Amino acid sequence: MIPDRWLRIRVDLPEGAGRGIAADLLVQHGAGSVEEDARGLTTFLPPPPDHEAAVATVTRALRDELPGPLDVSWSWQAHESWSELWKQGLGARRIGRRLLVAPTWIDVAPDEAREVLRIDPGIAFGTAEHATTRGCLAHLDAAVRGGETVLDVGTGSGILAIAAVRLGAVSALGVDVDTMACAAAEDNVRLNGVGDSVRILCRSLEPSTDFGLGAFHVVVANMVMELLVPRLPAMTAALGGDGVLITGGVQHHERDLFTAALTGVGFSPRVEHLEDGWWSARSTRG
Repeated sequence: MIPDRWLRIRVDLPEGAGRGIAADLLVQHGAGSVEEDARGLTTFLPPPPDHEAAVATVTRALRDELPGPLDVSWSWQAHESWSELWKQGLGARRIGRRLLVAPTWIDVAPDEAREVLRIDPGIAFGTAEHATTRGCLAHLDAAVRGGETVLDVGTGSGILAIAAVRLGAVSALGVDVDTMACAAAEDNVRLNGVGDSVRILCRSLEPSTDFGLGAFHVVVANMVMELLVPRLPAMTAALGGDGVLITGGVQHHERDLFTAALTGVGFSPRVEHLEDGWWSARSTRG
């Protein structure tokens, strides 16, 4: 159920003063997405039972990791006005060779060379406005050639699962533990007319998870490194022998740590993508 109001948390800190770390911490504390501007970061959380305690916990975590000056404030935001905020400045984006992503309120001319995805910003993370999502979409554009089965871990808005099918995958399964994200993903699946090929499951992923679909050709996950690393064994176990693992959400300075974790599960990056300080990769066994 979508709440009638959201807890708005504002973090003011100088540009370059650990904003990536701050964004990761906000995601770890329940943020579906984080907006950056000249003064700092803003996110919206579902209303917690004790909002003052929640803000205090987030503030402590930020101050523990960021020694420099920062200011944390909060306010309530009605759902209706919150939804309108995400529309500001958003437009259509061409990604890779075959994709065009646009919100529903933007008119786009038909483009025979591109698949048009309609994704509205909302309670779930995953629009083409963030470099991590664009990186994963570009990797999918290159990896999906037709007939593949795809698993999207932490599907959020469902954009990656939907894109995979529109690019030619025979089916895609999106999994997420957040019930509101699952609802948003299902809405986007219907919006894009891919309900016959994309399924959304609200559940966790474990190494022993059996979806009854056999090994996947492609597994994609776009989440911060702290969430990616523990899930690597389950994600790689879901892949066939020559399957492709696509990962996004890693900051550039975390690349070496993450590639070491990939090596630990028998994978190596083959193609890397860096944009706005965010690193993503296509990896295979060996």
